[in-house]
Amino acid sequence: MQNFSYEQFRKLEGLEWLLEPDLYNALVVDEIPNLSKSRLLEIRQQGLTYKTGKLAGEQRDPASTWQLYGIQNTELGNYPKLLQTMLTQCWLAHPKYRQATMILDPNNWDNQPELLIEPVFNTSETKQPINTNKNLPWC
Repeated sequence: MQNFSYEQFRKLEGLEWLLEPDLYNALVVDEIPNLSKSRLLEIRQQGLTYKTGKLAGEQRDPASTWQLYGIQNTELGNYPKLLQTMLTQCWLAHPKYRQATMILDPNNWDNQPELLIEPVFNTSETKQPINTNKNLPWC
């Protein structure tokens, strides 16, 4: 914003008063695990899977789920929930919602991380064009 990078603010004193507490806690983690894309997707799948109840085995929607469940035994298990969400690209970090002004990479606040999964074209929202040419025999 105004030609200032977010990275310039990383070491400022009082940053905890400027940022929302969950975002601040996610951004000040000392050592963030360097996990492969496939491992992040595995953790995400585990954290989005219903473990019990009538939905057991089904997946929550990553675009609308704000936290992962049952990942305590993974490499991300002891990290702040918002950091888990950022790294696995759920909720607001999901490609559906991300914007250039968001901080989504805790290692480089100005970087937009590579997508874990490329967006898929939703054919259910596709509408067929209406043919207004009444001279055609099938109209």
